[in-house]
Amino acid sequence: MPKDRGKLINLHLEGVTELQRALRQLGPKAESALKRSLTTEAEKIMARAKRLTPVDTGTLRATGHVQRPVLERDRIEITLGFGGPAAQYAIYVHEGTEMNFTVGQAKFLEQPVNEAARGLADRLAREVRREL
Repeated sequence: MPKDRGKLINLHLEGVTELQRALRQLGPKAESALKRSLTTEAEKIMARAKRLTPVDTGTLRATGHVQRPVLERDRIEITLGFGGPAAQYAIYVHEGTEMNFTVGQAKFLEQPVNEAARGLADRLAREVRREL
């Protein structure tokens, strides 16, 4: 993973109590189920972000990706982003609220992340229970 990870978006989730309860009840298999559920959610966010990504040559949109979840102590992180050959300008396009895009918009990743945050913990808890 590159040192410069660009702009980080952190989420504070409501409804975490239900998710924690589901994880405790389901035991060790819950970690794998949670990773799968997080990946599914992240892929949905990325699909929405790609639809909102401005297009000139298509390079930026094509670099959208979701990395595998990583377990670090008592938390699981999942990274979504754009970059690769577009890394040098991705953040400028994302933050370009003053730009007039023919296709797409600024905040093309941030907006879907914020939209998905509403009810995310409840959806994850439901998915973990369903999987197990």
